Amino acid sequence: MTLVRDGKVDRQAFRRAHFGENDITELLRLNGLRDLLEVEEAHLERNGQVSVISKNSA
Repeated sequence: MTLVRDGKVDRQAFRRAHFGENDITELLRLNGLRDLLEVEEAHLERNGQVSVISKNSA
């Protein structure tokens, strides 16, 4: 499930994944990022973990 694409949060996907507003900033911090604009994509994986692709690495 795609949670973030091109720095924009998919609010419906976040709700379906049972994530809240504070989870967005935690997701960024855990991946060494400070701003959503740095995120190319973020996905909720089948194992429950979130993978993040930063714009710098894409």
